[in-house]
Amino acid sequence: MVLVKQLHTLERAIQINGKDADLLRETEGPYGSPEEPERVCSLRGIYHTSHNYLLMPVQNGGKLPERNKPMFLLLYTEIMQLNDLVRLDGKVYKVTGIADPGGLHLCTDLSLEEVRSCV
Repeated sequence: MVLVKQLHTLERAIQINGKDADLLRETEGPYGSPEEPERVCSLRGIYHTSHNYLLMPVQNGGKLPERNKPMFLLLYTEIMQLNDLVRLDGKVYKVTGIADPGGLHLCTDLSLEEVRSCV
């Protein structure tokens, strides 16, 4: 019962606050040359950022630049593959990681890396 309530809450949050995106997959031509990525499906999810965490001993202390990592949270699906492309808000991102937070099959969290900006 608790999982049903969590799923409903997540669905509502994505429906109200989510953004639309396209999932693209790169294909090869007849001679192995890369072609334009083909659209696999459309997605709706919540764009957010996450901090990268590094463990360093105090002796090695120094100033490390902190960069937020873009991520995209959507309802659970297995259609994504590593190195797929996500077109979101005029930018194209490469999928560098796919996670199922908590292992409950409620949602999928994609780690992204910006590839290029679209016009």
